[in-house]
This record gives sequence, structure tokens and C-alpha cells, in this order.
Amino acid sequence: CAARISRCEPHVMKRRILLVDGDGQPLRELRAELAALAAGWEIVTSPSGAAALASLGTAPAAAVIADMQLTDMTGEQLLGQVLQQFPDTHRLVLADLGDVQSLLRCVGGVHQFVIKPCTAGRLHVVLQRAFELDVWLPNHAVRQLIGRVPRLPSIAESYHAAVREA
Repeated sequence: CAARISRCEPHVMKRRILLVDGDGQPLRELRAELAALAAGWEIVTSPSGAAALASLGTAPAAAVIADMQLTDMTGEQLLGQVLQQFPDTHRLVLADLGDVQSLLRCVGGVHQFVIKPCTAGRLHVVLQRAFELDVWLPNHAVRQLIGRVPRLPSIAESYHAAVREA
């Protein structure tokens, strides 16, 4: 999978993954294990939302994974700002399944919800799937445009009926 991507995109440099943690630091604890699973990725951490945005300003990231509860803002707020400033960055939130209201507020600004507790292996699989989509959208401008679309419309029921009849 990763080999296929590197063959299709030989110009792709090391993918930078930004982990943004709250007080519990579950992502920072997974950093070394995730780095061992993904030799082609640069895994960096940030202790707050403001520090993450500053880091992205100096070195863009292929993906941002933010805890829902950060020290200076919510994961939803951070990823909303990432959406506005870096729309082609993959946005993932690490959340508690019990906090349904917060999860619902994130819909549209987040590409993927990852439920706590999470393993490095699970994060690796989720990120690999996200990066595989980049192969289908090689144009940077198109990725930025699609990254700004908060919700895609559902396929009409008439389409499903037509497919069933065919």
C-alpha cells in the first residue's frame, strides 16, 4: 500500500503528522510506537491548539490529529481553524464516545473520528487510508477545494432505485 503510493507519487516527501494533545497526553504516549510503524512519516507533537497552528504556519502537515479536549481550545475549534487555513490537511479528532454533543459539533470540519482509547496501530491504519485518497486526487488545488466542502450531498433514492432495476 505505502509502496504503491510512493511509486505513484515519487515527488512526495516524508509525510508530516501533527499530534495535538490535551492534559491526558494519549497521543504523545503513542508517538514512538506510531513512528516505528510508519518509517516514512515524521511524527511531531504539540501541547496546545495555538502551538499547533504556529507549527503548521512554519511547516505544513499532511494530517493533524487533535484530542477533543485541549488546554487552550477544543479539538473542534482547532480543526475548524485548520480547515480554514490548511484545507487539504487531513483532520482527525480523538474523542470520547460518551461526549456525543461534541462529536456532533465536529461534523463537517473533521474527516475522521477516532475513539479513545486508541492504539498506534489503529491510528496508522486510519492515516494510511486517508493518504491513499490523495492518490486519487493528485491536484493540490482540487484537494484544497474538496477539503473546504463540509458535507457531501447524499445520493438520491431515485438513483438507488434505478441501479436496483438495472
